[in-house]
Amino acid sequence: MLNRLTKKGWLKCSKKGRAFSWYPLVSREQAQAIQAYEQLQQFLAISNPDIVAAFADSLDTASLEQLDAIASRLQAIRRQREER
Repeated sequence: MLNRLTKKGWLKCSKKGRAFSWYPLVSREQAQAIQAYEQLQQFLAISNPDIVAAFADSLDTASLEQLDAIASRLQAIRRQREER
């Protein structure tokens, strides 16, 4: 599992002698933002457009601002991962 996370860019692996050490490349907050975004994308991809519209219509201003902040953070995280 750790090798998969390393290949996906979530962890960095270093080897000293026979021991391996893994280090996170994203913070807990960044990982939570990515997870929330991916869950939202799954919801949008499989949901009926009427249900998505009803959900979006029920969001208040604070929720919309949070979604914008999440999207901005995700873009920054992805740019950061691509640079490595």
